[in-house]
Amino acid sequence: MLTSDTTNNLLEIEVVHAWTTSCPATLHRKLDELREGGLIEQTFEGKNRRTKFLVPTKTANTYFDRMSGAMQSAVNS
Repeated sequence: MLTSDTTNNLLEIEVVHAWTTSCPATLHRKLDELREGGLIEQTFEGKNRRTKFLVPTKTANTYFDRMSGAMQSAVNS
């Protein structure tokens, strides 16, 4: 799960390797689409810019909070 807590951030390479059934180029393209859509951002630790961490944006967190509420309402009705 992607979180804004730096101890739980995922490396971009971990995300690509997690979906072994997909082509890495496709996954990188999808990550680019999420970045361009404002749903994830890349962060770096220190001066090492080769290690990219993926973090959800406030927009993504708001979206998932709304979807979570909608699913809870559907289950409870």
